[in-house]
Order: sequence, then C-alpha cells, then structure tokens
Amino acid sequence: MKNNIFFNPIKKFRDNLKDGQIQYGISVGFNDGLVSEAIADDVDFLWYDMEHVVMDQSSLNSHFLSCRSKQKFSIVRVGNHNPSGIKPVLDAGANGIIAAQINNLEEAVLFSDNCRYPTLGTRGAGARVPSNYRSVDDSFFELANENIFVAVMIETVGALNAIEDIVQIKNLDSVVIGPYDLSGAIHKLGDVQNPIVEDAIKKIISTAKKYNKFVGIGMPINIEYAQKMISLGVDWVQIGNDHEYLIKQVEVVMKSLNN
Repeated sequence: MKNNIFFNPIKKFRDNLKDGQIQYGISVGFNDGLVSEAIADDVDFLWYDMEHVVMDQSSLNSHFLSCRSKQKFSIVRVGNHNPSGIKPVLDAGANGIIAAQINNLEEAVLFSDNCRYPTLGTRGAGARVPSNYRSVDDSFFELANENIFVAVMIETVGALNAIEDIVQIKNLDSVVIGPYDLSGAIHKLGDVQNPIVEDAIKKIISTAKKYNKFVGIGMPINIEYAQKMISLGVDWVQIGNDHEYLIKQVEVVMKSLNN
C-alpha cells in the first residue's frame, strides 16, 4: 500500500500549496468523462460540483478515471454532509472533498471526522478505488488519513461567525470562500466587491492563515477578481466552469466572424 499511486496527485497538490504555488482549476458539470480528460493538462485540479449539478455516480466514476489517467488532483463539492453523501464520493476515488453550506462548528467537525478513518475520524472502511480494489491494512488507512484533502465552504453567516473555531479543526485542511453566497448571506447579494463582503473575506483568510490552513475560493471567470483574491492570500482558485468557457469562446468566435 505504501506505493499506491492513487495518492500521488494529492501529494503533489498539497506540496505545491506548501511551496506557495497558487493552484488553479475549473469546475466540471458535464457528465462525459472525456471533458475532464480534455481539460486536465491545462489545470492544476478539477472541481466536480455535486451541490448544484445532477451528476450520477457512473458519470463521476468516468471523470475520476480521466483524472487518474492524467494523474490530476480531483476534488468534489457535496451538498450532503452526511456519510451517505461522503463515502460514495471518496470510495469512488475523489482526492479531495468540500462541504457546501456549512452553518456552524458542529457541522464542520462532523463532516471532517467522516472523511478520515479511525482513530483520526469516523469514516467507514469500504475503500474501493483508493485501495486499487484490494484488501487493506493499517498502512492504507494511515496513507489515506495523511493524504485526503478535506475542506469546507465558508459562505454562511454561521460559518463566518464560527471561523476562528472552524480553522482549528484538526481533520480540516482548508476553507473555501464562496464569495457570491457569502455576499447574499450578509445581504449584499452579488456585490462581491462591497467593502463589507471584502472585510468578511479578509477575516476568513487572516484567521485561516493564523492556524496554517489553506484557503481556496470558487468563482466564475473573472481574472481581475482572482488576482485580487490571490493578493489577499488565497492559495487555490476554482475559476469558471466547463459550460461557461464553452459559451464564452463561442461568443468570441461568433462575434469575430460577424464583424
């Protein structure tokens, strides 16, 4: 189990973050795993959205196969924080997992604990893909606990108010800023550059850094805003999604042809 290559993309992603290399990725919502294969060479990670997108397990399996063939870090955002929403994603081969809409410390702790095996957590032992479908021993559980990348979204008032406690969770690797939902939570929906929203984001980043937690962010295609967030201390950036890039490139080409 010590030579299990499944964990290589996680190690690379984590090492790059530790070295101060900003990691960039896009969100994937299309079902076809060939989308991931086509994109993988140009990004540092692929983010799969199971909060807003209806993606079945078979489609997710296909995407993960593409990621493994390219040795690319994969991370999934889930709306279901319970073991029933966590285990199928991790056992199918996700390198990382993000909980959306965390409202308090208790939810963050339960989610984080359910992503790691005992004695560090409470994850059920049913590893399939990460174990290469083989029987597991203590070395596998240790390897999995060391490498799985666990993050929670900070996008609600409850999570923002509890940020000091959330970033001290032992089993948590990163927080992820959701600027749009955060702006809505503090009654500035869509105004992500409002000073009140920016102050909240700065608070999240500075508090996370104090406890050596990585900071991610999810956003549409907005290079200027991404650069601004990086200047504030964000470590990894999900910028745009598959259909957004498709539409924008079609718009560029059609506009050029019609001029």
